[in-house]
Amino acid sequence: YEYEGRQPAEVLRHAQILIDEGFLEGIWKGDHQNFPAFLRVTDLTYRGHQFLANARSETLWNRALTTIRD
Repeated sequence: YEYEGRQPAEVLRHAQILIDEGFLEGIWKGDHQNFPAFLRVTDLTYRGHQFLANARSETLWNRALTTIRD
């Protein structure tokens, strides 16, 4: 996986977190330090779709920013 400005290991780790937290469907297998040595994303879950829809909502996004700032 490649993403401009990011190291592949960083992208893999974040994809692993998104799978573990239920935002993406996929599988990953860890190396001896439990870092993803193999990762395959197969789909975006319902929870992932909900998160993206909420992030696109101007009202919810502003509410989240206000909460973080306070």
